[in-house]
Amino acid sequence: MQFRITQPFRITQDDIILDDSHEPAVVVINAITGDFFPDVLSLAANKVGFGNNFGGCSFPGELDPWEAPLPPNCVECVLTDERTALITFDEYYYYLEIYALSYIKYFPEQKEKIEELLRQVRQGLCLKEYKEK
Repeated sequence: MQFRITQPFRITQDDIILDDSHEPAVVVINAITGDFFPDVLSLAANKVGFGNNFGGCSFPGELDPWEAPLPPNCVECVLTDERTALITFDEYYYYLEIYALSYIKYFPEQKEKIEELLRQVRQGLCLKEYKEK
């Protein structure tokens, strides 16, 4: 199944995708609408996932009791066609950061807010500091 994302800010073919198996995560992140992106970052800072018309991402502890538990420090992204990617917190942040850099190009007035939210995500997920790209 082919997913088509039409918004101009997104992770593109020019960005480095860490592994082909991460495609479901990239598709779900790319489907975040501009007005919802700051909320997604706030949720991620609190280890809470999100969903959209293309699928969703979940953190450990969010799944129902009958579902298989996720490994610690991992996020599961599932597309509506049931393709799944299990990525680490570091990898999830990496894709959120790429998306954020593209987002800021289209919404420069949001730069400080997005940078602060990214800082909160790093802190909430207990990640090392990333150098600005």
